Amino acid sequence: MLAYIRGYPYLRTSEHTYRNIHIEHAYWNCSESDYMRVLVTGASGFVGRHLVPSLLEHGHEVHTLTRAPSLLEKYSWAARITCHEGDLLNEQSLQAACLGCDVVIHLASLAHITNTKEEDHWNISYIGYENLLRACVQNQVSHFVFISSIKASDDKQASAYAQVKRSFELRLQGAAQKGEIQATILRPAVVYGAGMKGNLASWIAKVLTGSAPGLPKNSSSISMISVDDLAQAIACSLNSSTQNKGPFTIHDGQHYSMAELEEQIYQACQRKGPSIRLPRWCWWLAGKIGDFGFALTGRSIGFSSYSYDTLFGEDDRPDNNFAEATGFIAKQRFSDQLPMIVEELKKNH
Repeated sequence: MLAYIRGYPYLRTSEHTYRNIHIEHAYWNCSESDYMRVLVTGASGFVGRHLVPSLLEHGHEVHTLTRAPSLLEKYSWAARITCHEGDLLNEQSLQAACLGCDVVIHLASLAHITNTKEEDHWNISYIGYENLLRACVQNQVSHFVFISSIKASDDKQASAYAQVKRSFELRLQGAAQKGEIQATILRPAVVYGAGMKGNLASWIAKVLTGSAPGLPKNSSSISMISVDDLAQAIACSLNSSTQNKGPFTIHDGQHYSMAELEEQIYQACQRKGPSIRLPRWCWWLAGKIGDFGFALTGRSIGFSSYSYDTLFGEDDRPDNNFAEATGFIAKQRFSDQLPMIVEELKKNH
């Protein structure tokens, strides 16, 4: 039996289940999920504002939870969603937002860890995670998709950001094992795209202004994923093939050496390569000074031990588990997006 939901054709497969036949092929080669009412937290953030239109494109009904609904009004898709005003620390607002939803995708987090006190990750992020999970269980939300981080895959990671992500992964897995909810945990690699923030964006901005010291020659490498590909991967994760499996690392399948990235960035910024390369111990010391300065004054100098780990750590842990579970294939590469990233940074500096 054919039905139309929000303008999309659906095939009725059971009493309460419909399958979108307009996009049955799936845009990024992943198997398509049934129509769902999806709540997204962090919709105004870098990933969220790419995820919402992707979910709408897949034919889902999208609800968002945000402290400032006005932040979403500028987006073309704002009129097509239901926005709930609320906060992860306000349990009453979480109850209202979760009511009637099939899936919750949790993106909201204290992400810019260079500028965040360690205790805030536990007192704000972790407690917020717990509050949202409790609201999901109480309102019989069937599926919780947690957007964690590749940093959570390293048990030796010292940052509070990584520890909080890892701790909630274990908490969510425990809830799934008890049958309280179906869980999917995604660990995105370094996310890139126009409008990006964080350590990589800061580095590119410094190259643009000619103030970036050269990196020492090193063999470290990282995994990456474009924000558009990540949005599609999250949409792909709504099907049952990812539930109570993983965690899944989300990446574009490429190995990015820091030397390769540095060369590409200097070329895109139309700058000559660095004439001076600081030894690795200088970067380590700068990270420690940044940590101390932030602890003392509450202000960031733009570099920390976490920044050091990003540049010199080994985040290159790609596997194909998510692709095997969903059929997802990333379409973009960093070199393709770099010109747009640079142009966006030029506008803001």
